Amino acid sequence: MPTASDDSSPDSVPERARPGRPRKLSHERIVEAALAVIDRDGFAALSTRSLARELGTTGSTLYNYVSRIEDIEVEVLRILTSDIPLPTATTGAALRSELLNHLVAVRQLVFKHPHVPFPKIGSPSWNLLDQINARWYAALAPFVPEPHVVVLAYGALISAIVASAERERIWGERYRQPRSAQPYLQQVKLEGLEATLGALIDQLLPGLSRR
Repeated sequence: MPTASDDSSPDSVPERARPGRPRKLSHERIVEAALAVIDRDGFAALSTRSLARELGTTGSTLYNYVSRIEDIEVEVLRILTSDIPLPTATTGAALRSELLNHLVAVRQLVFKHPHVPFPKIGSPSWNLLDQINARWYAALAPFVPEPHVVVLAYGALISAIVASAERERIWGERYRQPRSAQPYLQQVKLEGLEATLGALIDQLLPGLSRR
């Protein structure tokens, strides 16, 4: 007979590991479980089997609710990116402000969900992120001399904030300039992430501050 400290007690077994008849699965619960799998193990780990395990059910039961695992993956990503600002402005100064807000929001998302930027290339989730990229390419294109500059500049900005978010997530340190950069930044004040991102935008996309 189990004691209070016995790990074999039914109360000590996680819900997703308990055998028996599973509870009815709501769509919200399935999406939450999919997010848990992605957050813990990345996009590649999400499958019918891993999702069923997370929910404490079987693959055959899950098939009654989910016909394609890709649809759940995309829905998770769509929910996560729903609060990410997209471009609406048509003037340089206003678009610069929108881009800065966009980058800060993306960084916050990556900080909380570090696997978000890394779905499999060509997957539906990859295509969803690419649609966001395309919106920014189209909005920024009128303010740059060459089309390729848009892709390179936006990619550099996103890479910078992903690296910054990952550093803070691992070490708990907010953004700050490295010591080696100080001799090169004596004439400018770049205190904080937004100031640094603003300066980077002005260097990579100077056209945004000229109109």
